[in-house]
This record gives sequence, structure tokens and C-alpha cells, in this order.
Amino acid sequence: MAVNLGTRGPEDARNLVEYCNGTMPTQYAEMRRKNGFEEPFAIKYWSLGNEMDGHWQICHKTAAEYGRIALEAGKLMKMIDPDIKLVLCGSSNYNMSTFGDWEWTVLNEAYSVVDYISLHQYYSRSEFKSTEDFLGRASHMDSFIKGVAAICDAVQAKKHSKKKIHLSFDEWNVWDQRVWGGDPEPGEPWQQKPHKL
Repeated sequence: MAVNLGTRGPEDARNLVEYCNGTMPTQYAEMRRKNGFEEPFAIKYWSLGNEMDGHWQICHKTAAEYGRIALEAGKLMKMIDPDIKLVLCGSSNYNMSTFGDWEWTVLNEAYSVVDYISLHQYYSRSEFKSTEDFLGRASHMDSFIKGVAAICDAVQAKKHSKKKIHLSFDEWNVWDQRVWGGDPEPGEPWQQKPHKL
């Protein structure tokens, strides 16, 4: 489940956890019950926003801004359910100009409350000269993973922490924007595209 840290904030994130996971007779847990769901959904994994570094996101943030709001949201969310796992937004992809600096900054801000940092990467055959070159992106992905893991380890060392941050590679795929053609018009169904290899 992802909480909205763009146009909304920590209090709304906390309220959503209470609605989904609350067991006590509180406002949002009672609202869930009135909506026909007596038992909590017990959602374990929560993303603190999505691609918050992306200029395409409404209310995107700098790394420092995002790290701070993620920290505060995480504190409130874990007050409601201390067993949840929180996923911090990493860079939207390896090619972002802020890659590395973003991870370093947001982890330094929110390390105490998060459990994972997200990785996103998409590969397009239009970027490469041959099928072999395209398939070689597996080594690129490996470097990406190792780079983010190294930053996590460096922040852990800086903070003298025993806590290990895990990686959540929660968006990745192969696509070809030239063939895809973009989003459907409003009201049109999503189309399934054939495989590319």
C-alpha cells in the first residue's frame, strides 16, 4: 500500500494505517467497520509515497523535504501499528541526475523509521543497438542494486546502527515507448501489449 506524501501528508498516512490495520475502537477503525470490514486488513508493507523525486509528480519534493516528511509520517504510522514495514522512495530510476545523492539524503533523514528503500528501473529496446546489448542490461541492473546497497551500508555505518535497510525493487520492466504510444485516452481500457523478445 502506498500513502500519498505529495498532496497529502503524515496525518493522512497515519489515518490510513488506522483505517486498514486498527484494532481499537478509534475513529478510522470504526469507519472501516461501518464500511463492512469488521476485521483489520493487516497490511504489512507501506510505501511512503512513490517516485517523490520525479518532476512529473504533483508536489514532488527535494530529497531533504521528502526525507523529513517520510520520517514524520513513518513515526505516526508506526505509532498505530509498530509491526508494519515502511518503504522509503529511492530515485525514480538509475538515470536520474539526483541518483545516489537522493538515496544518501533521504536515508540520512528517515533511517530510524524505514525498513526498505525502493528501486525502480525500466529498460527499452529502443535505447540499444542489438538484442545482445539489450539483454546485457542485466549487468546494469546488478550495478544499480549494488550501488543502492552500498549507500544503505554507508548510511548504516555513519549512524553506527545495527539496523540493516533492505531493498525493495518494486518497479521494473521492459518496454518500448515508440511501440507503446503512451497512455490510453480517458475512458479507454488499458491494452495488453505483446512481448518484445
